[in-house]
Order: sequence, then C-alpha cells, then structure tokens
Amino acid sequence: MEINNNFGGAVGSLPSGFGKKPWLVQAQGTETLSFVDILDRSLHVRVVPDLQGKLCLGCVHGGDWLLMVDEITGGCFLFCLSNSSTISLPPLREPLGDMGACVVLGSSPLNRDCTVVITSLPEPEESFLLHCHPGDEEWTKLMVPLGSDRLFGKLVNCAGQLYSLSSFRKLLTIDVIDDALHAKILNIEWESSCGHNFEPYIVESFGELFVVLASLYGYPYNYPLNGVSVYRLDRAESMLKKVDDIGTDRAFLISGHYGFSCTAMEGLVQGNCVYIVWSGYDCERIYKFCLDDMTISLQPILAHPTEDLRRGFWSVPAGIEATELVQSAPSIHCDTEVNVLNNFNKDEDAQATIKASWQDLPIEMLELIVSNLSLVDRLRFPSVCKQWSSVSNPVAQAKVWPWLMHCVRQDGACKMFDPLCGVEYSMKVGPFDANERQAFRFSKDGWVIVTQSDDNIFVINPFTKEIVKLSMASGWYRFTGISFSSVPTSPDCVFLGVCSSPKGDGIKVWTCRPNEEETEDNEIYYEEETEDEERDSEENEINYEEEADQDEEREAEENEINYNEEAEDEESETEEDYWSEFDFENDEVMFPVARNNPVYFRGEFYFLGQRGNLSVFNPGNNEWRILDKPEPIHADLTPYDEGKEACYMVELRGELIAVFHRNANEPPRVLKLDESKMEWVEIEDIGGGALFLDYRASIALPSSEAGHGNRIYFPKFSEDGKKAIFYDLEAKKYSPMFYGAKEPMNCVWFVPKLQSDEYS
Repeated sequence: MEINNNFGGAVGSLPSGFGKKPWLVQAQGTETLSFVDILDRSLHVRVVPDLQGKLCLGCVHGGDWLLMVDEITGGCFLFCLSNSSTISLPPLREPLGDMGACVVLGSSPLNRDCTVVITSLPEPEESFLLHCHPGDEEWTKLMVPLGSDRLFGKLVNCAGQLYSLSSFRKLLTIDVIDDALHAKILNIEWESSCGHNFEPYIVESFGELFVVLASLYGYPYNYPLNGVSVYRLDRAESMLKKVDDIGTDRAFLISGHYGFSCTAMEGLVQGNCVYIVWSGYDCERIYKFCLDDMTISLQPILAHPTEDLRRGFWSVPAGIEATELVQSAPSIHCDTEVNVLNNFNKDEDAQATIKASWQDLPIEMLELIVSNLSLVDRLRFPSVCKQWSSVSNPVAQAKVWPWLMHCVRQDGACKMFDPLCGVEYSMKVGPFDANERQAFRFSKDGWVIVTQSDDNIFVINPFTKEIVKLSMASGWYRFTGISFSSVPTSPDCVFLGVCSSPKGDGIKVWTCRPNEEETEDNEIYYEEETEDEERDSEENEINYEEEADQDEEREAEENEINYNEEAEDEESETEEDYWSEFDFENDEVMFPVARNNPVYFRGEFYFLGQRGNLSVFNPGNNEWRILDKPEPIHADLTPYDEGKEACYMVELRGELIAVFHRNANEPPRVLKLDESKMEWVEIEDIGGGALFLDYRASIALPSSEAGHGNRIYFPKFSEDGKKAIFYDLEAKKYSPMFYGAKEPMNCVWFVPKLQSDEYS
C-alpha cells in the first residue's frame, strides 16, 4: 500500500476549528479546496496544487478523507484533509457519471485490510458495486441484478452491515462473504405516502438506520425542497416506520449522495433537525428542516450552484460523536397562543368581578365596541357576560384577512398565524388520522382542500367544521394545480386538477362535480347541534348529528362517513370515480403549467404558465385553449429552466395579477393584465392592497389594515414566530430578513369564514 505524506505541497493551514465541528468541503477540479463554516457560512480556501484536475466522489471515514479521481486518467486515491497524505487505489475505469456513494470498511484507511466500496447510480443499464483494498491493481466489479430496478447511488455502513436503496423504493443489504460482496433485496418499503417527487437518503445514527425523504416543490431536481419525512428501520419487524423526531441530541447533515449523523452542538447544530445542502438556480443553499415545529429555513452557503462531482460534502469528524451530548435549545414558540375553539367562558367567580357598569352598557355602545375588535376578540366577546352576549352575531362584520394555517403533527392540531397581528392561535381541525400523511393543497372562500395519503381527499371549513368528501382521482398526486369554482356546498361547484408534461406539449385536466343531482357518492356533514333525525337519500347526505345517540341505526343507500367527534368511525368506499379526465395536446405552442393553482375568473379557470403566458379551461364545454396574448415574458424558457422563478396569479379588483419571484436578492416582479391590449404591464403599486402568496393558495385583498397595504406576504415568519415576512412595494425591501425565516412544511393561506354558506 503506497502512502504519500507530502502530497502536492499544500499551501495554507486548515481553518481554525476543523476537526471539532462539521464543515462543508468542496473540491471543484482545481487546485483549491473550499471550506465553509457552518456557524457563519464563511468561506476558507486552501491551495493543494496536485489536486488540479481531480474530482471528489465523496467525504468518507470520519470526515477526514476525500475519495479523489483524475477526470482524465481515472487515477484514484484517498486524500487526508488533516495532513495531506494520500492512499493509492486502483484506477477507475467506469464512467465517473455512473458513480454514487462510497464507504470505507475497516478501522482505518491506513489499514491494509480496509475495503473501499462504491455503488452505481441509476443511469447504467445494469447496477453494480465496485470494491477494492488499498494496494490492489484493479477494482472488483459485482453486478447487482435488479431487473428494471436500479441502485440509487446511496450506500451506508450500519452496525457492520452495508445498506443501499433502489429506485423502486427498496432497501437492500450488501454482505461480505469470503471477501466478496453479495446484495440482497429486502421486501421493505416505507409504510405510508411521502409524496411522489422526492430524493431519498440513508443515514446511520448511533447504530440505527434512518431513511430521509426530501420532497421537492416540483421537477426537475433543481427545484426547491419543501419538506422531509424520516423513517427508522425496525429490524425486529423488518419494516421502516415513520418517526416524528430523531432526538434532540443529534442532527442529520446531508449533501450529494451522503448523509451523516452529528451530535447536537448548542448555537451551531440544532438537535432534531435535518440539514440538506441543495443547489438552487442562483446559489448553493443549506436547508434546515426542524422536526420540533415542522418548519423550513434556508440560507445561501455557496455563491454558485454546483453539479455532481463538484459538490460540497459534509466533513463530520468521528470525534464529535464521542463527546458529551449537548441538548439543543428548546424551540421558540409564539408567546401568545389562544385556542380559537375555546368558548372563552370564565368561571362564576371570575365573572362576578365584572363591574355592573360594564354589564349595563347600552347595546348600541356594545355594537360600536365590537365593530373595532379583531376576529378573535369578537369570538371572546359574547362570553364575557350575559348582557354582552346579546350583541347579535358579533363575527358577521368582522374584518378578516388571510391566516397561515399549518400543522405541526398529523393529528389535526393546527396553528393559525395572523400575519398582520403577529399572533399564533391553536385550533383542532379534522378529520385527520395521525398515522396518515395530510397535505393542504388549496383554499378559497374559507374552505381548504386536504389530501390524506394516497386514498382520501376532502374539503373542510376549519371554523364551521363543514366537510365535503370527494372521490379519488386517478393520478391526483400528479396535480401541479388544483382549484374549485365556488363554495363546495353549492350545486354548481366544479373541482379541477391539472398537470402538464415537462415540455408543456401535453396537458391533462381532471374535473369533478360532487353536488350534481346524478352524483350519489359524495356526502356532506355539518357538525352542529340539531335534533336527532334520520335522513335517507340517493342524493348527497347531510349529517347534523354532533351529539346524537351513537347507538341509533343510520341507514343510507350510499357510502356514509361521519367525522363527528363523538361518532364512531365508519369506513367509506367509492364504487365509481366521478372525476372526468381530459387530455389535450399542444402541437404548436408549448405550455408548461406553472407550479401554482389556477384562478377561477369569469366562469373559467385561468392558468399561468411558467413562461408567463395564459391558458384557459372552460368547465361548461370542457375546452382547453392557450391564449395568443399576452405574449410570454420568458419566451426562451426551456423545460430545464423551469423553477428559476416561483410564479403566482391572483384576482385583484376584477383584474388578473401575476407575480414572479426569483430570490431574496431581487424584488418580486408584479404584472397586471391589461385586457384592452391583452398584454402584461409591470406595476410598482397595487393600490393599497395586499397579496398573500404561496403555490398552494394565493389570496389578494383590495385593501388592508392601516400600515399593511402595498405588501406582498410570503408563507414565512421570523425565528421567534412574531413577524410575518413580506416585501414592501413602497420601501422596496423585504422585512424582516427573508433568508433564515421559518416556513411551515405543510401550510396554506386561508381566510377564516365563521358562518355556514347559504347552501347549508
């Protein structure tokens, strides 16, 4: 085994603190190594002349060794960061673009008996593993026959066992028998839905194996990340089980094909978090997914995005795990937290302290007081005393604006963030199953579309608890947009889902009309106190029995679901699919649908394309048309450019407004559709209104509270949870800082609606 202790005359010392905390190390085929400090994201450079032309396949074995390969000759070696020594390996003959993760088995790379193993990516026609010992003349290639499946480029050593993942979501073990590697496919898959656009990783942590799925905002893979799901291997039951946390004593650090576990370090690495380095269009970013409150925050970490073989890798020294565990600081929550559903009744002693003069205020004065209260204070008002409860319907004329609803867990316990007041409320929303994955998809008129795993979709008004159950649409998970035309309880309501091919040459539209007379499948339930009565119908069924006797027989000729809190759960089965599918081909004009939800405007659904052009679907005649005007604002956009900008569309005062947002270093670009000329006109003022933007739901208010106009709100809030993140069109700046702000993983803007619709 050849060991060179004077490799290349390295210039410059290692950055201070290297080996005592995680660093991001990047080799780009030049003579410089870049080191990024995780604390302040500062960049440090070390010159190693003999690394010129060498690419890095990964950081291995305690974070001190890089697996380097010459991009021309294939010459391969291990490079020690701490002392610049090298260990020669056989030359790599396989295409470098086929190489995935690498692990080193053994006590040290300096040991002649250690084994270096590399797994292939999904690109080759047949999957394989390469392995060698230092000093071998050639790599040994082991073919892994998986049929149409492929190895996914991930590899980890856990408790003396090698594990890998396949592109068909299979977990594999790789055994070393008689100095040869043998792969075995385990019939283990994650037990519940975790989205359909994701990047999987495997992480070893304190002898346990975890699978981390990072979900993507869209496709291709340079889209932003919008969530994570974590699974732990239960060896006793041979299954991967979803977990809500990984422990406050550790964090996961992920980059490229590699994932490492790191001890939590106060002020440096927060426990119970997953850190992922991910390439954006403008820079390399580090995402922090906090599992305590299920939020995302991101920071730029490298000035330019990177590609495979030039990525940064985490150097996580093994000594970190040997140090004393440091508990991470507790999560910071909003100081003001109110249960919105609480009736706010005070006990008799508390009520007795109310002075008679307050009880005897004339009704006219009480109504004047109510007219100046916030929504939540109006909810509290009738519970103060009997006289105050005489004010008729105090919430009817309440000033409401969008709240950001998000779930910390999957049990229906939601948080409601008021962006104008900077206050967060608690609220129980249902029916949620803690064992299933719920996702908010869209909101309108106080109603929120929720998908549950792969087999349930419904619409709910969180305040009135009205629920409309929908049948499932085949391929609903591919929806890049979903919307509805009017109040879901109305007889003419139309639900719509859409997706397009990456190039935009094909469009698929789904529609559903749950309340038409011929539809007998969907049922509506209103959880209100009413008299007990049975209702049998071949039409949609309405159930008002919140406190009804559970033992009374309920008969219906169609499926019945009762989501009342005191009712027994009943299983629903849909015999037919009431979603209609329509396929459209765009032969002349490409229309890649943007990752946002369509706007129902003047009886039709309007779609904003990623290029800035418009298309329309008419639910009356089921026709799709791409408008000649307005002309695209990004005419030369390719499918692989999609995602450079987030784009949104809303209706404001009877006009269509589009917003394009690239990053926090540039202001949002706001355009109004001039219908007289059918062209986009860039504007710098929205007339005192406010926009609340997100790809799930975007909402426009014609006017806002004093001091809150001409703002664009994003689904983010400050670290302390007290300030909403917005762009001020007048001051032309973000406030507070955009980077570092928290964004809930599962959230949606919605306008609270406290009364049932007229159709109820």
